[in-house]
Amino acid sequence: MFKPIVLSMAALLLAAGAIVTPALAEKPSAAEAATQPAKAQNMPIVAVVKADWCPACKKISPTVMGVMKEYMSKAQWVMLDVTNAKTTAEAEKKVKELGLEKFYAEYGSRTSTVAIIDPETKKVLSVFMAEGRKDKYVAALNKALAAHKE
Repeated sequence: MFKPIVLSMAALLLAAGAIVTPALAEKPSAAEAATQPAKAQNMPIVAVVKADWCPACKKISPTVMGVMKEYMSKAQWVMLDVTNAKTTAEAEKKVKELGLEKFYAEYGSRTSTVAIIDPETKKVLSVFMAEGRKDKYVAALNKALAAHKE
């Protein structure tokens, strides 16, 4: 009886990892992005500034992850984790690769920030602070996507 319970728990943990892993996947480096189709590089950038210790980040995470899942193929998602020195250094590396230094200088210390950024000009199109409403993200993303189709 003990063995089936352990096997069930292991299967459940593996399944949970398979569900969570894609959402937490790293974005490609600048070199990898250069080999992707031009269409992928022309998608709006969604930059999320987060930290494990941030209560607002934890509160909005389910909403942001839901939008991310829905718009994964329509936008470039960049998670900028500023939890500690190591993750902040990794975030700063991503920022440089993507040319988002101006955005990061202004918003990098503001956890629970979600910004939609023009992929060509790097201009911030929309910015949200601790926003828990999915409809606001969806409206801003749809507006950014419509602007790039023109």
